[in-house]
Amino acid sequence: MTTVQNPGKILATKGQKRVGSITSWERGKNITLMFVMNAAGGFIPPMFIYPRKKMTPLLEKDGPSGALYKCSDNGWINESLFLEWLAHFKKHAKPSMDEPVLLISDNHASHSSLPVYEFCKSNYIHMLSLLPHTSHRMQPLDVSFFGPLKTAYKKECDLYMKSNRLEHITPCDVASLVRKSYITVASINKAESGFRATGIFPINPQVFSEEDFMAAEILQSHSIVVCNESITISTCDIEQDSNVIPSTSKQLDLSAVSESEQIVISSPTSKAKEPSDPPSNVQLSDFIKLSKKTLKLKRNSAERSSMLLY
Repeated sequence: MTTVQNPGKILATKGQKRVGSITSWERGKNITLMFVMNAAGGFIPPMFIYPRKKMTPLLEKDGPSGALYKCSDNGWINESLFLEWLAHFKKHAKPSMDEPVLLISDNHASHSSLPVYEFCKSNYIHMLSLLPHTSHRMQPLDVSFFGPLKTAYKKECDLYMKSNRLEHITPCDVASLVRKSYITVASINKAESGFRATGIFPINPQVFSEEDFMAAEILQSHSIVVCNESITISTCDIEQDSNVIPSTSKQLDLSAVSESEQIVISSPTSKAKEPSDPPSNVQLSDFIKLSKKTLKLKRNSAERSSMLLY
């Protein structure tokens, strides 16, 4: 979430040249939030991560009940904060030996470490990370929850600006705005539809068609490298007679062209000397300028998903 909301679409009369809207800042601060939901429609209170050194109670003002508030240097999650969030998750999910919990997450680097492995192993939490670059289709929160939540948050920010005499939105106001949008979006229907659309629950391997995998064919193909080599161009002699086509013409009369020898251009950057007298035969190679370019398509390094089982 950010302290600078997107005003969205504006309704104005036709023909009006200047249409404006209210926003909080020109440049604001981003606050990271972590949400969890299950296939039965349940939600765990979120975690707020503010970009600052020390925590203050003002940042928790009117926030969601039971939420966790932490700080980091850049406002992003790291390994130590993820461990604290796992303790928060364990408190609400209550995994046990008889009823372990499966935690599906993205493939972020902070989620894969030895302390995280040891904590999950001792607390009966099985972690499954999604494949890289697939969270927009396979993570239920991305599919059905984050979009409506951001839309509701923008509306709450617009209402706040209009009802508080154009006061700026500060990080101390984010928790309250998130709570108002969170309670309107977090519903059983959103959670169930997210798990159903991703094929996680009920399990549906046929939820994706063959066309969904076409974009990954380029990444799975071999690297393509086009090197600079000598280029052979077949040229023609143009007879100087009444059938010669002017240079301004865009069409070529093939009846006035006779086949000639082949010319090998080994150095595209070489320049031909202009003769003093116009030649009797005009070759197409005099008008061709080849740029020296190299096209390289590199294949990204392969990444894998991971699963922690005990």
